[in-house]
Amino acid sequence: MLDADQMLSIFCYLIVGAKVEHLHTHLFLLDNFASSLQTISTTGYYLSVMQCAVEQLENEFGKEVDNSGGLL
Repeated sequence: MLDADQMLSIFCYLIVGAKVEHLHTHLFLLDNFASSLQTISTTGYYLSVMQCAVEQLENEFGKEVDNSGGLL
């Protein structure tokens, strides 16, 4: 069973490895166009974890996570 800290670490690893361009744009679209039912479901939980992982990476490395210009 995974706890929230482990899930956050996994998401950080996946974000860095996936090298998604314009990640903030994708997160913005998902956050603003998701239905209220989706935001309170498992999908909403994973979106929140991804947003937290992006914020953690930005705080840790001191710059924006944007793989078009690159964090890593």
